[in-house]
Amino acid sequence: MPTTRPHRARSMIVCLLLALALMAGWFGARAPAAGAEPPGSEDDLARVYYGLLLRNTPFLQTLWNEQAGAYSGVEGLVGNAVLLEFGDYDAAAAGLDEATLRDRTVSSISYWTARNRFVDPAGGSWGARIYWDATAEAYLVDAARLLWDDLDQRTRDGIDVITRGEANYLADVGANPTDPAREGGSTNGLVGGYVSDTKLEEMGARTMNLSAADAYLPDDPNAPRWREWLTRWTLNMPGLPVADRVNPTMIDNRPIADWNTAQNVFDSYTSENHGSWNGMYQQSIGSYPGRNVPHYLIAGRPIPQSQLIMPNADELWATLHRLGTRQGVPAEFMIGDRAHLYGRSLLPVTARAMINGDPLAARAERMIANALVPYAAAEPAGRLIKTTGLQYETEARAEVGYAYLLHFWRDRLAGDVEPVSLAEYDRRAAGVTDFGTRPGYLAHRTGSALALPTLRPGFVKFGYLPGHDDYLINLIGPSPSLLPSVAAVDQANARTYTKIRDGIDATATVVRRGDRYAGFTTLPDGSIAYASTGTGDDEGYLRLFNQRMPGMPGLDGDRTFTGRDGSVTLPPSTVGRGGTETLDFPATEARYLRMVGVAAQSQWGYSIYEFGAYGPGGPDNLARGRTATASTSYNADRSPDKAVDGDPKTRWGNSEQERPTMKGWWAVDLGTATTVDRVTIHWQEDAWPFNYRIEASTDGSTWTTVTEVPKFTEVAGDWVNLDGRAGFVVSGSDSPIAVAGNDLALSHGPAAKAAKLIIRGYGPQSPAETARRAGEPQPSGGPDALRAALNGDRLSLFNLSGEPVRATLRVPQSGRTRLAYRGSQTITGAGIDYTVALDPASAAVEPVRFRVRSDRAEGLVITVADSRRVEVRNPGGRTARVELTSTATGESRTVDVPAGKSRVIDFTEGPRTPVTDLARGKITYPGSPLPAGMSDPDRAVDGDPRTAWTPGAAGRRVVINLGGDHELGEVTPRWTRGKVPAYDRAVSADGVTWRPFAPGETARYVSLLIKEWPPGAASLAELAVRP
Repeated sequence: MPTTRPHRARSMIVCLLLALALMAGWFGARAPAAGAEPPGSEDDLARVYYGLLLRNTPFLQTLWNEQAGAYSGVEGLVGNAVLLEFGDYDAAAAGLDEATLRDRTVSSISYWTARNRFVDPAGGSWGARIYWDATAEAYLVDAARLLWDDLDQRTRDGIDVITRGEANYLADVGANPTDPAREGGSTNGLVGGYVSDTKLEEMGARTMNLSAADAYLPDDPNAPRWREWLTRWTLNMPGLPVADRVNPTMIDNRPIADWNTAQNVFDSYTSENHGSWNGMYQQSIGSYPGRNVPHYLIAGRPIPQSQLIMPNADELWATLHRLGTRQGVPAEFMIGDRAHLYGRSLLPVTARAMINGDPLAARAERMIANALVPYAAAEPAGRLIKTTGLQYETEARAEVGYAYLLHFWRDRLAGDVEPVSLAEYDRRAAGVTDFGTRPGYLAHRTGSALALPTLRPGFVKFGYLPGHDDYLINLIGPSPSLLPSVAAVDQANARTYTKIRDGIDATATVVRRGDRYAGFTTLPDGSIAYASTGTGDDEGYLRLFNQRMPGMPGLDGDRTFTGRDGSVTLPPSTVGRGGTETLDFPATEARYLRMVGVAAQSQWGYSIYEFGAYGPGGPDNLARGRTATASTSYNADRSPDKAVDGDPKTRWGNSEQERPTMKGWWAVDLGTATTVDRVTIHWQEDAWPFNYRIEASTDGSTWTTVTEVPKFTEVAGDWVNLDGRAGFVVSGSDSPIAVAGNDLALSHGPAAKAAKLIIRGYGPQSPAETARRAGEPQPSGGPDALRAALNGDRLSLFNLSGEPVRATLRVPQSGRTRLAYRGSQTITGAGIDYTVALDPASAAVEPVRFRVRSDRAEGLVITVADSRRVEVRNPGGRTARVELTSTATGESRTVDVPAGKSRVIDFTEGPRTPVTDLARGKITYPGSPLPAGMSDPDRAVDGDPRTAWTPGAAGRRVVINLGGDHELGEVTPRWTRGKVPAYDRAVSADGVTWRPFAPGETARYVSLLIKEWPPGAASLAELAVRP
């Protein structure tokens, strides 16, 4: 899969104020309390964060240990200190008077300081360990410094001992620690790591105590060593050798190329943790400066350059924005336990906005703030993290406190940063990126939706978030999206289209499971198309969020589905959530009962502690001790009989090999035919289905579904609108659309009935608009393997077979104007007959290239080569006058085409697309920050003759990432006016070791090195790379 570059962030300020009505009563507005801290002032967001801390304080009191006289943990103390030293304390909101909170906080600081291993090496119970005690130590130090006047001398001395001890350890061991007990994790030295688990966070964790010591103990003899290691670890956090080794930007008097050796991110500017995309870890590029800079603000000290400028930060943030949701956080569509951690997602964007002055981050911060207030107000009230353990909750409290400080002392940072408008944010975050084979996902963000085709080995889904809303469609973990499961595929072909290279932003993907195929396209208006030959039951499956959260758009406690015959409003589902479930159904005569799994909640498949079957009104479990069978078993200890043996500690579980398929079943023979009307299932804690059915049989051969989970309601017709937030149109399925409170199955039934399925999906729209879309004529013709969809006038094409397809497709069009696509088409009275050629198991997206009008249009053959060349052939008996208009530029040409002749028309305006140039629109290096005198290297591959890359000095290099290995035929520079400088062309497989370019070389990276840079030298207008 080729890799294209996320749009680099650029400064642009548009004034927009945050609507605060929802937050009324959550924050105060008085001057900061007197004390040793430098002066500052609250702004609107600081008051929001102060209010969040107040409302979170009752939760923190549940961690108070009266016997110890301390809170159980130190992470939340920073939030306490902020409340005590700043803002307008509200005892009613906090549930605690200010004096008691102060006493408890000071007591806790003293308690935990005295028990730290640096302070008490013999009897200390915590600390002196980098992961994760050192993080807590840094929180403790900041809380203590904010409350310094309240601490006794012994505690103050202990705080300095902790600060100095951890920093000295980090400086002493450098990149080669030898005591595993002091570490708990590894950075792999200064090499880092990026495959499976980025070392971004591990390196960041080492900066917290180094920065604390640098800020609070500047006169210590070891301070220079602390500063050097602080710089080294910070700059290597986002390390990427192919970018860093060609970046001469000076930070702390050394070029980045000298500081950096680590690789912690992919060359497409994405990262992975726990073996998958995990946005919270990539946000570490903001969270660690966000934790470190407050040390200097509290101490009144200058902020080091390393905490203000990080290599590759613009590009890594561009990825986060490309994956950004309407709630301001990056979409989490792989890992299962990092979604909606708003309290932990705040500080990174706050730091980016307030430290770096990034107006895009300022917009994202306000989106998070708008979401975090109703999120925190929802039950359990006040909590900043709703879905994980206490460590994240107390860390979120600390980070909200830091966010407050960054705003309070904004005059010492970037000042009042005005966010871009929401429309501008969407415009600048929009685009298409293929992040590469190993990261395994593509992202296509438009103004109305985010699409995430995901093709990792063993994990495949066609993610779709209409309206960028991460509280509408549930993409978390193994939740399917259109494909009925995320199980492994046998084949996957994907491609991206970019406007700069192809004239359109789009993606096109086809996957194969066995002999079944499915395809997915994403389009520039935010719509999608999905086609399938029936890869599994319930094709077109989407899980939904459905809960009550006042103030969060769309979360009003139900979902409304509108179809042809009206609307149905459904509350959240009460089954399909694990635990012990009781399923009632009409009394049924059965000897055999079977649970058939359709989709599992996790990668652990299906596991049952106990299965019970009951007759009408009967208390006896008819399944207890009966013969049980299953599709597979994990091992002898997880055999089918364990689900009916009466032992609550034993369980059946399906096999490791079967789990990815989600096809498991378990059955019981009741011994004789009897009447049953309910079953109970006690699921294992992390191995249960959210989609399954219970079947009954009298003979063990013919099965009838008696109930299903979820409990679906059918929607009549061929379209459904979801809450006005998304619309879907379905054709080619013999199964109905069905809905439940948390589920939508666009083809609810067996795979065989979805063999000709096509789905078109749209972003936020009214039911009337979805109905109108359902009435739009669609293409037809060609073999069964050829599927096509028109979303507006954009054509999606799918070859769902293992053989090439060449066929004629009838594309309906009305009126006198005909729309012409790239390739050959014949104008007919009803539209065009379009010639389609597709490789096996492939998909394509075709935009309209030209509008055609003629007095004798029917029968004309229009062959479009690209956006600037078209041929018109007139097989008729009379001359035809033909008017052609470019849809890209509006340029028009009129030509007379004699009978039996052809004419080629060349247009002159706009870039020519698509192009064969392998470099066009690809990622370039060096990344940010660029050295003085160098312009953006993207200008050498942007296809714009008006822009150019200026190196600014001799010895500088531009590098192009081709996104994969390519056999190269030409590497051709084109220069602006002026003296062409001496240069060398080189190629590389790894971006580190270079060899001279020669035709026929195979390489992933191409570079051009400027050997001299005389006054008046020409700049590089384009570096074209052709196969």
